[in-house]
Amino acid sequence: MRKHYSPVFSAFFIAVLLLCSITVAVSVFHQASLSRQINEAQRNLRTMQGRLLKQEMEFAEVLEAIPAAQAELAVLQPQAQAAYDQEQALRQQRKELRAENASLAAALEVLQAQTFESNSEAAATAEAILRLEQALTELRALDAQLD
Repeated sequence: MRKHYSPVFSAFFIAVLLLCSITVAVSVFHQASLSRQINEAQRNLRTMQGRLLKQEMEFAEVLEAIPAAQAELAVLQPQAQAAYDQEQALRQQRKELRAENASLAAALEVLQAQTFESNSEAAATAEAILRLEQALTELRALDAQLD
């Protein structure tokens, strides 16, 4: 024989079963999501641990290389300072030579101007000497005629 349940009880029972089914389905999806997040977090952790290990190895290598680099620096530092000092001295010498070159160029211009003036005066003097020589020659010729 079959028992008949009241429709309220049947509806309540169906609602509870649906609620349980939904809860289980949500739990399954939530569990899958959490599982993916855990796997991703573990993968990231392994990656970070690998990077950390690599960085620790590089750091150890750098720490080992520091004394050699400091020794090399101690050797090269005086040479670098000497090169820097020489560069500064050469820069100063270049400034002085440029200034001297500028003053020599100005003096050359003055001398060229004076030479041009002297050449003009010399040409005038040479012309005057030629005239005087001609006049002297003419005077001697006249003196010779008068004698």
